[in-house]
Amino acid sequence: MKFNASSMKDKEVVNVTDGRKLGCISDVEFDSVDGKISAFIIPGEKGFFGIGASQNVIGWDRVVRIGEDVVLVNIADNMLPPPDKKGSEKGKM
Repeated sequence: MKFNASSMKDKEVVNVTDGRKLGCISDVEFDSVDGKISAFIIPGEKGFFGIGASQNVIGWDRVVRIGEDVVLVNIADNMLPPPDKKGSEKGKM
């Protein structure tokens, strides 16, 4: 399957180990040497007035499958941050 970076934006990311929804892709990180995707960026916890907002980085090596609407990843429980009160994720993966 071929896709472009803009088609990845807003796809939901789901962890196959436990079915947790990790968020939606907000950006794609590329390796400048070979031009391949190296990671997906998912917004994390928002800071005060949007300042200091965190982001989750999911390495390409964690991607299991890319579908039309969802990206499946394999992330061990010990690599996942605990969900906050609202159910969103924070930290780096």
